[in-house]
Parts: sequence; structure tokens; C-alpha cells
Amino acid sequence: MTKAHPIAALLLVLSGLIAGVHGATALERGMFGWRSAEISGTRPLLVIWLREPDSLAPDELGKYRSYYQDVVFGRSGTGPSGAPRGHFERSVANYYREVSGGKFAWSKAGMVGPLSAQIKGKPASEIARLAIEAAAIESGFDFRPFDTNRDGRIAAGELAVLVIVNTPVSGRHWEDFPPDRSIVIPGQGVAFASRAAVIGENDGFATIARQVFRLLVPEAIDLDGSPQRCFALNTGRSLMAASNSANPALTMHLDPWHKMMAGWVEPRIVPFGQSGKALLAAQHLSASEAESKRPILLFDPQRGPREFFLLEYRTHSELGFDQAVVNSGLVIWQVALDGANRPFAVPADRPNCKGEVLSVPSLFVRGGPNWQLGGNRAYASGDGPVSLRWLDGKDSGVWVTTTANNPVEWRIEVAWTAPDPRGTPSIQLIPAATSAKRD
Repeated sequence: MTKAHPIAALLLVLSGLIAGVHGATALERGMFGWRSAEISGTRPLLVIWLREPDSLAPDELGKYRSYYQDVVFGRSGTGPSGAPRGHFERSVANYYREVSGGKFAWSKAGMVGPLSAQIKGKPASEIARLAIEAAAIESGFDFRPFDTNRDGRIAAGELAVLVIVNTPVSGRHWEDFPPDRSIVIPGQGVAFASRAAVIGENDGFATIARQVFRLLVPEAIDLDGSPQRCFALNTGRSLMAASNSANPALTMHLDPWHKMMAGWVEPRIVPFGQSGKALLAAQHLSASEAESKRPILLFDPQRGPREFFLLEYRTHSELGFDQAVVNSGLVIWQVALDGANRPFAVPADRPNCKGEVLSVPSLFVRGGPNWQLGGNRAYASGDGPVSLRWLDGKDSGVWVTTTANNPVEWRIEVAWTAPDPRGTPSIQLIPAATSAKRD
């Protein structure tokens, strides 16, 4: 039998998608990175508060404990009196419910501490080990119920651990404990072979949420660029580009590719070849907007699925977790993947303030109005047609336009052209007042 050409095979897989963006239901796992690290259902999260001994007063310790309880798991009961319609509670648990579109939730395994240990200068792996051992010995936390398959090991799908400390952490802030490096739980006959993340007592909400995402997807890509080398990228566009801050109001959604990776959103696939348009809704809107919250994925079947563009609408709202979005409008992500469907290192398109050309992951916003790599300015209707260009600098021949952003509506409409051999846009700007009103 003759082996199918890769391009023909790709077109066969996508044949059910070409009819329109609303028909994208046959996407294959792994293509474009979709569901490559799928996370769904519910997972237990254990919080352990471990402290280098100091002179913090007991009443202050009590306040801190209540704060961490609320930030991670949320308060019990109803919202505060006088809260506006749509009030939401800022907690890690609620963040993941919103960002996953209800596909994933953390459950509370427990809140242990404060416990004392000599942790200053130790890496995250050693801090996690000390925390888990202290939780079992000093607090009597029973890890055995989390070995749900009774194989003697608590695996990644059975329990995750978040450790809070009052000292700086050296190196990376999370650790995977495979079976050959598992932590034996003293006196309980089970071993911890899952993941743990370590955060500081004064870390901001975005930092906490980001490290917790590492517990789910350790393969997640840091998108900050190199702020310490005066080369920050994608600021305010993804949780994976949220810089460390003690500001609890710094909240933002993940970028669409990481949501795709976790299986929390399925993109609307648009192969190059015909013009079209679609509605894009803000990320904080309810499940009734699930279809229009899905990003548009534009790609060229002749080039294959390894490089593509993701279009989404991002806007600030106090009623959801996209509060730190820097400006509102059409956000265009450019993604290039290697043979393992992972972003890879590419040279930046400009030097930093020291004249150095740094390498960055091949996953970044193309900021307006001039297609800047990692720029965080969203595109607006006044920018006119935007030309999509490949990493190698070649023009794709596709142009994108958007309606004017109206914060009251929380929706925009985008349109794209078929490749035009003349290299000029073949559509007009869309009228601004075409989208539906907000809920």
C-alpha cells in the first residue's frame, strides 16, 4: 500500500473542520499541542506551611494561616454584604475553575502548619521533603487515604503539595518526585511520588497560581522573557508571564496555548484558503459563551501544523480573573512547535538594552501596531488590517481585522482573508456595532 503524503494525511484529518470555525470537532490529540498534557476532573491539594523559626507573634501566625486558607481554597459561606452582581471570590480554587472552563477543580486535602524546620538556603526539593515529613510526624497528617490504588505510592494524579515558606528558595520552585526519588512517609507505609511546589509567604496571587499550575503541567513554558536582563516579554498576557509580585490583585488567565495543552479549550481550526469571520468573547464570561471564548487557530496546511497563529480577545474585568490585562482588544499569538509538539528556542528579533540577542521560546504575543515579538499591546480596529507573518519573516498572505473594542459588550468580531497573491488585504474593516450585548 502506498504511504499517504503527510500533507494529504493532515488535510484528511481536518476535512471535517474546513466547513467553518463552528464545526471544529474532529481535532486529533497532540495536533498543535492540544491535550498533550490533559488535566481534567478533580485533584486533592495539600498545603503545608513550613517556617524557619523566628519571632513572629502567635496572633500574627493565626492571621497568616487564615489568609493562606482563603487565598488557596476560598472562604466558606456567601460573598460579602453589598457585593455587586457577579461578585467572585479570589482564590486559587476559583481561578482554576474559571480558567479551565469548569473542566478541572482542586479539592482541599488539608491545611497543615505552621511547622518549624531549618530550611534557609535549601532547594525546593529538600524543602518539600522536610515539609512532607514534618506534616506526617508533627501534625499527624495521614497520607494513606491518597494512595487510592493501594500500590504503596501516591502518584501525581492522587495528591499534590504546595509548601509555603518564610525564606527565599534557591533554583526552581517546584519538584517532581518519580518513584526512584519518592519520599517515604514516616510510619505510614506509603511514599510520596507526586509533585510539590514551594512559594514564599509574601508571594502575590499570580505567583501562587503559576506555581500551582506547575503541579499540573510541569512542562509549562515560562513566557516572561528575561526581565533580569532587561528583556521582558508578553507582560500581562499570560499567567506564565506574570512576574513575581506581592500584589494580590495581579490576576490573569493563561494564554490559549497552555489552555489547549491542558485540554481546557479546543481551538476553532481555520485552514488558510478562504476568508471568514467569527465572534470572540472575553475570557471571564460564563459558560454560555463557551463557543465564542474558544480561540481562532489559523494555519497553512501546506506548511503543516507546526507553526500557527492563535487569536483571542482579552479585556480587563473586575468580575473575573483577567484583572491584570494591560489593554483590551485582539491578541495574536504566534506558535511554532518541534517534533514533540513543544515550543523551542529561537533568537529574539531585537537586542536587549545591553546589545545582547537572547533566545526566547517560540510562543509569544505579536504586539500591535507593528508585529512586535512579545509586545503586549492588543490590536484595535484603528490599526487596520494586520498582516500575519511567519517566523522566517515571510508574509503568509493572510490579513486580520477586528471591530472596535467596547468594554460594555465584552465581545469583538474578527475577520481574516484568504491568501491574496497580490499581497494586499481583500477585506474591508468591519463595522463596529455587530456584536451582541453583554450579559
